[in-house]
Amino acid sequence: MISAVQECPDLDILTKLKECLDFNNTGWLEKFVDLGGFEALRDLTLDRIRDSESSEEEENMAINVLECVLSLTSAAKGLEKMASDKDILLHLCAAISMDGAEVSKLLLDLLSRICISAADGQQAVLQGFLQEPHQLEDSVDG
Repeated sequence: MISAVQECPDLDILTKLKECLDFNNTGWLEKFVDLGGFEALRDLTLDRIRDSESSEEEENMAINVLECVLSLTSAAKGLEKMASDKDILLHLCAAISMDGAEVSKLLLDLLSRICISAADGQQAVLQGFLQEPHQLEDSVDG
């Protein structure tokens, strides 16, 4: 599954991954993270949120990738990895001002989950917003 995510996945692969992340036990999720699944999904997320404004197909891919990330953060290990990755948090915060309402909604859902559930989540997300101050203003004003 991890190699499929690394090799330019299509919507079918992402749907299967989300299903696995949603319905497998915590041990499976932890093994997915241990074997590099988080990093593969992180890299895919960064690629897709950058491209999501280019076409409807790219936006749909970004939505599916973010849904997988949300599923991954249902496991404590996935959530902590996400909260501790400053680079992805910065990019997630920067991407909120995109035109795609669904992508922005999923990004805000993910960031709020990190704030509420991760040990240092509030600090990590706030740091991401502080690096991109106009996103914090837009999110608060929005």
